[in-house]
Amino acid sequence: MAKTGWSTNRRGLLGLTSLALAAPSLARAQGLVAAGETIADAELLAAARREGSLSVYGSLPTRNWQVAGDAFQRETGIRVNYINLISPRIFARANAEFAAGRLDADWVDSTDVLMAKDWVERGLLRQPYKVPHFDRLASNLRDADGLWYSLYRTPYVLGINTGVTTPDEYPTSWRDLLHPRWRGRLGLPSIDSGGALFNAYAFLREKFGEEYLRGLAAQRPKIYPSSTPLLTDLVRGEVALTFTAPASIRSQLDQGAPLKGIYPAEGVSAYATSGGITTSAPRPNAAKVYVSWMTSLHGSNILASSGLYGSHPQSNAPEAPGFTLPPSTEIWTMPLDRWAAERDNYTTRWRTIFGTR
Repeated sequence: MAKTGWSTNRRGLLGLTSLALAAPSLARAQGLVAAGETIADAELLAAARREGSLSVYGSLPTRNWQVAGDAFQRETGIRVNYINLISPRIFARANAEFAAGRLDADWVDSTDVLMAKDWVERGLLRQPYKVPHFDRLASNLRDADGLWYSLYRTPYVLGINTGVTTPDEYPTSWRDLLHPRWRGRLGLPSIDSGGALFNAYAFLREKFGEEYLRGLAAQRPKIYPSSTPLLTDLVRGEVALTFTAPASIRSQLDQGAPLKGIYPAEGVSAYATSGGITTSAPRPNAAKVYVSWMTSLHGSNILASSGLYGSHPQSNAPEAPGFTLPPSTEIWTMPLDRWAAERDNYTTRWRTIFGTR
């Protein structure tokens, strides 16, 4: 993989980003334009600014969303109330509030694209909107009518605590996690925390077979309900090694944590965060600007600067702590038809292997 420098100073990173990316231009006649691409015309931008804010139920951890979210708010003047929950909880909360007629969120998303499709069927996502660059987006990253979009894709790399390990221990392969040295020192997120982890474990299963998962379970890993408490324990050295998002590693490096990201030789998986503008959205124009900005080339490049794959096909490859990730075409994602066919079976088998239910 190509090597690149990595600044652990967020302010410095944003400064570099502002120089490297085409800054949006704002004009009364043209609206919001960046990298030669219209993100919002003057009429939509004015309507969104009159609404002033929007509410997002987001499955991407706040620490990973923050760089792009801050840039969006700074460039548009639209404030975002970002409420982060793991996908199963977002799904349950949005459904309950929608059924009760009190869903205030303008945008909801999930790491499980099947949940987004279910929201369409329930009527929760029935506000079609086609972003200005709609035809440039891959068909598997947006609904044909604009009812849902995949805003970003998060890759999973290895994350290690350098304070409780030595360089000679650092793994270079997914198979290295089965080495006896990691027995009792691994931390793993539960497959039940959302589609992100289903996709990650499906990658390992299809790459190495179910026996690999049994080998991981034999290492007596500590299983976590979500990535947040796992990351906390990784920083503390309670566990030495896990797999996690580059953006999560970066956010902790910014705070001086002793972490290192490693790209395994066999490659990595990435999952899409998919959602849409809610049928009951109180601030639909602000939500339209939000999805247009996030899926634009400009927005996708800012996402890449924080370690995420953007939706725009011409966007940069993500930056990670110490390396640059490959193009999205080289990243494994389970095809949607297999996801639908195997989700329940793979999840049940994982629970049995790891003894969680």
